[in-house]
Amino acid sequence: MNSAWITQNFSAILPENAPQAMVERHARVWLWHFLGGFLFPDSSGNNITWAFIPILRLPWEEIGTFSWGSAVLVWMYRQLCDGCRRTSDNPNLGGCLYLLQVWCWERWPVGRPARLPNADFPVSHFIFFKLISYVLSSYNK
Repeated sequence: MNSAWITQNFSAILPENAPQAMVERHARVWLWHFLGGFLFPDSSGNNITWAFIPILRLPWEEIGTFSWGSAVLVWMYRQLCDGCRRTSDNPNLGGCLYLLQVWCWERWPVGRPARLPNADFPVSHFIFFKLISYVLSSYNK
């Protein structure tokens, strides 16, 4: 599924009196977009896999019980391996590269500013949260 199609068909703000089923459908579509386009992207660019549809049909409470962090990490490792081995005609890097950037930011001191002296948490966490809020705000446009 093309990411642009989701943006075109589900970016309108729902009316306040929208039926619960419509609100839930939009929420599940945007969760699908977030999972397939941000946490589990492949190297195709803007295509979103259909693999999450069976999971998104589950009740909300059950979706929250999955180990999403482990799954994102495993997917990123697999995509890094596929990109390094060049197993396809068009080898590209996939996976949650923002996670990889945060990891590099925390461990490689080259090319980054020093930590803020009064910060209670690492600067990379602040940048990651800013990035997440930027991505989420772009969905609302």
